[in-house]
Amino acid sequence: MTRLLHVAGLATTLISHSPAAADTRCTCGAGVVRAVQRVTETTIRETTTAGRSASGGPVTVGHGAERHQRQVYLVTVRLGDRLYTSASPGDPNGTLDPLDLAAGDAIGLCVNAAQMVLERPNGTDYRAPLAAVPATCLAPKRDTCNLVP
Repeated sequence: MTRLLHVAGLATTLISHSPAAADTRCTCGAGVVRAVQRVTETTIRETTTAGRSASGGPVTVGHGAERHQRQVYLVTVRLGDRLYTSASPGDPNGTLDPLDLAAGDAIGLCVNAAQMVLERPNGTDYRAPLAAVPATCLAPKRDTCNLVP
């Protein structure tokens, strides 16, 4: 059922004609997982509370710091001669945990200019936006990727 909904949604996107949909060409095929990483980003926001003294001058009343953490999943998949990398906080609507993927796993992949969808034969899927830099590059002959600015 999930696969049918994916195909119907993809067909609707490809068939509907509008200027915004003109650049939503999809490339699909059998891909290979190259890497999966979970990165924890930590940001600290420092605050200073100021007040006035009895004589009317400025004084520091207190200092504080808020620590925020968020996890980002980076998934790199090779399809043909291209590498596609996604970066997302996860896929709450998906059924595939990105950490269940391992380098070398074969996986179905559909990708357009904005997102990629990974799908296993059992119907579990993972949707994530493509990373801004680099979104795609030519697949390396070795484990390096030479990007052209």
